[in-house]
Amino acid sequence: MRNDFLVLLTGLLLGSLTVAVPAKVPVKEKPGIYTLLLERVEGPSLPVTLSVPEGYSPDRPAPLVVALHYRGPVTPFFGGGMLRELVEPGLRSLNAVMVAPDCPTDRWNDPVSEAAVLELITDVRAAYAVDSEKIILTGYSLGGIGTWYLAARHPGLFCAAIPMASGTNAATVQQIRDIPLYVIHSTADKLLTIHKIRGFVEELRRRGVSVEFREVPGVDHFDVTAFVEPLRDAGGWLRRRWEREE
Repeated sequence: MRNDFLVLLTGLLLGSLTVAVPAKVPVKEKPGIYTLLLERVEGPSLPVTLSVPEGYSPDRPAPLVVALHYRGPVTPFFGGGMLRELVEPGLRSLNAVMVAPDCPTDRWNDPVSEAAVLELITDVRAAYAVDSEKIILTGYSLGGIGTWYLAARHPGLFCAAIPMASGTNAATVQQIRDIPLYVIHSTADKLLTIHKIRGFVEELRRRGVSVEFREVPGVDHFDVTAFVEPLRDAGGWLRRRWEREE
């Protein structure tokens, strides 16, 4: 009861567009953004922000977008900020269920965070009608680093990965197989410069990995909303891929 009260209070503080619901309850089919606490098999509860799209129906499996947030002071439902300002407007055309968990550690590319994301996906698939062939992973900055990491380790789970303003390393890139990538990066990013990413994209293409590379000119690393339009283009890329596969 106390946990439910805390979730409700946090949801009210986040604004009138947010409705708090406990985890593992009947699906909220009404479109909107909700907050929930995912009760973990191991470890503390995981705060998650969830978006239900217009027209969602349990009779029609929807895509699922998993969004990993950037670095920052991870107050409850911190991932909801990125969901609202970037991922939901950027990928709205997919009519997808979207989830943005809070990072349970200080980074996404470690076993604890990995386990939390995988458990979240399992829980959402059990509660919502999700098309298992259309699970998309995306992330910005710290979340982009996690996107590379999870894409390399779980290519069969995700139909595509979209790292934004991100970084990675040669070992992770070497692991990547059989997962399409849409990489978005600014030419003016001074925190995570574009040069290494360009090299990694070229290497992946030489190996035959499907990679789209969108360079955004002149945008600062912290100008998150400047990535909405490139992310919309990534959504169009996904829809075209799905149409070819049908």
